[in-house]
Amino acid sequence: MNKQIDMKNLVELKVINNRSNLLKIEKDWNQLFIQQEQQWPFLEWEWFNIFWAEMDLSGWDVFILTAWEIDTLVGAAPLMKKEKRFFGLKYSIISGLENVHSPSYSWLLPKESDKKHSVVKLFIKHISGITTNRYMLTWKNAYSYHSATKDLKRILYSEGLKVDSLPLRFPLTFSIPRDKKSILYSVSKSMRKRLRNKWKRLNNMGKVVFEEVSGSPDLSDYLNSAWELELKTWKGKSGSAIAQDVFLKNFYNNLAIKLSSSGKLALFMLWSDSELVAFLYGICDKQIIHELKGSYNPEFSDYSPGHLLDWKVMEWTQNRGLRKVNMCGEAEDYKKHWCNKQDEVSAIRVFSPELFGKLFYHICFGWKNKLRKIGIIYGIIEFFNKKRRRLTKKSI
Repeated sequence: MNKQIDMKNLVELKVINNRSNLLKIEKDWNQLFIQQEQQWPFLEWEWFNIFWAEMDLSGWDVFILTAWEIDTLVGAAPLMKKEKRFFGLKYSIISGLENVHSPSYSWLLPKESDKKHSVVKLFIKHISGITTNRYMLTWKNAYSYHSATKDLKRILYSEGLKVDSLPLRFPLTFSIPRDKKSILYSVSKSMRKRLRNKWKRLNNMGKVVFEEVSGSPDLSDYLNSAWELELKTWKGKSGSAIAQDVFLKNFYNNLAIKLSSSGKLALFMLWSDSELVAFLYGICDKQIIHELKGSYNPEFSDYSPGHLLDWKVMEWTQNRGLRKVNMCGEAEDYKKHWCNKQDEVSAIRVFSPELFGKLFYHICFGWKNKLRKIGIIYGIIEFFNKKRRRLTKKSI
């Protein structure tokens, strides 16, 4: 591990460049994690350990910046680096250790304001040093309204860095009602009627069974059934199903095994006789279910199996006294039937304060921000950009 020391605050920087060193700080990491105001399971040591081990990170140099006060871990920033060129000039993209399968991402920082500032300053100093001040630091899963994101952005601004924030998606959550009234009364009357009708129709075809199988000794069989079902959907046709990517499959399988052993796995199945109709895979942590993956058999689409499974999962959640269901990902229309709160996930981009960083920002992103203020012009440009991307995908 490489070391640097901030003599003013006696905070020492250690850089973790391989997983063997990450394994050594599990207890320290988890101790720091429980001090975080926003305790997402995607910031725990276990998540990053499996992510680093199983995800396809080819082309990236993975490293984790850690800050220590004597023998106490007070900060951690899981990152990865890739070299690129901008008009012939070499620069570095420093990304958070995350991708589209990471519902949220942030740095783990101390509570105390002064110490937090010292840790961020130490991290930025190291990033500037390894990139000769030619870098763009970015992470795409920042919950914009949470205090951790606000504090980090404020500190980066105070260090003279250019910080750009772009809203990406708006995940939805459903707060479970405290009374024991049927969970169906949380949706509209027409939706309630449709769900009951479709459950009855599906049950007439064959006995419908809802199962929570998180602690089952046959967990691997249930997971294989889920991945096989996903292959039947549009994801199988587009090549993006989990079963078609050995890295993704290993990640979700190993994550499920770890979560199951700690009682945090949330895996639900809906069957019609012995045929799997729909599944939902998530994490149950601190009275919240975070939905990560789910799909349904297109042969049963007339019965809205995804909605039926959501209904039963909400009931299961209410019966166990849980507080919330976090529907990670995009704010698709089917989620809006249930959810009563919307958040904002943004892409945070940080540019070096040197001339290169300023030019890079203004040439690549500054003009977009100015056009965004003129809403209709930016909307027209984005419309044609999306149309062009769709045509490119079809040609491929």
